[in-house]
Amino acid sequence: MARRILVTGAGGMLGSELMAALSAADEVRGWSYSRDRPRCRRVEAGSGEDVEAFFAQEPLDVCVHCVANADVQQCEDDPEMAHRVNTVTTGNVAQQCARRGVKLVYISTEYVFDGRATDGYAENDPPNPLQVYGETKRRGETEASRVPDHLIVRLPVLYGKRVSGRGPTWTESLLHTLRQGEAVELDDRFERQPTWTGDVAAIVGRLIAEDRGGIVHLASREKVTKYAWARKIAETAGLPAALVLPSYALRPASGAPRPPRPCLKTTRLEQMGIDPPAGVSQRLPSYLSAIGEARAPRTDH
Repeated sequence: MARRILVTGAGGMLGSELMAALSAADEVRGWSYSRDRPRCRRVEAGSGEDVEAFFAQEPLDVCVHCVANADVQQCEDDPEMAHRVNTVTTGNVAQQCARRGVKLVYISTEYVFDGRATDGYAENDPPNPLQVYGETKRRGETEASRVPDHLIVRLPVLYGKRVSGRGPTWTESLLHTLRQGEAVELDDRFERQPTWTGDVAAIVGRLIAEDRGGIVHLASREKVTKYAWARKIAETAGLPAALVLPSYALRPASGAPRPPRPCLKTTRLEQMGIDPPAGVSQRLPSYLSAIGEARAPRTDH
């Protein structure tokens, strides 16, 4: 029997992928902050009254909560906004899920960790966020864990297709800069695990189908700095990787602190019989093709 699933933040990069992936087998609807659109209702997730009204009208089996502000510097500059978007919305949704017996899938982040561990983080390692963004997401995890049937999915940095109505993705901006023949300097100190939203959506769908609970880390095994990632993008797109230059500069004191290596171990995912998503080296050709940035064929003269 098809499940009735709500995806909050359905207009975002991951939310839109989840809407598409989950719709293959289930009855899916979404929340859009900006406006009503097909299969999406405009709901102010920060309003307890709005959230309660929606849950009262729409019977659900599962809620996947993607609403968040993941701009680390914006959150640092405006802690009240970060708390409202990343924590209060989660509390509102969690309250209704607990009251109505709805499973809550909460999308969290590797930024709940300080990134100082040399071998990465397992699900039961204690969080220690360094900045407002990580702290508000950690509090969101606490809110989500109050729902008897909950699943917390921690993710690394994601890449995916451009979202309608929003500007170019980081990858698209990088490709544009390189095509203009301009050099770009990028950090070569902090390691991340870039993971494709399409892979994340497929695995989250499987976790829901298998009724998994608790905390699960979902990330590719491949670790790269932003510099190494950009060079791989340039090489895959057939652009001069020499234009990508390494930077080892420390962030200014006013900038939000970043965890140097907040790498997520995927042992629990693998124990479930689920392979971690492929890394950027394997995924880049199909990803660039999907966003219309595939390498142009060579022409011999």
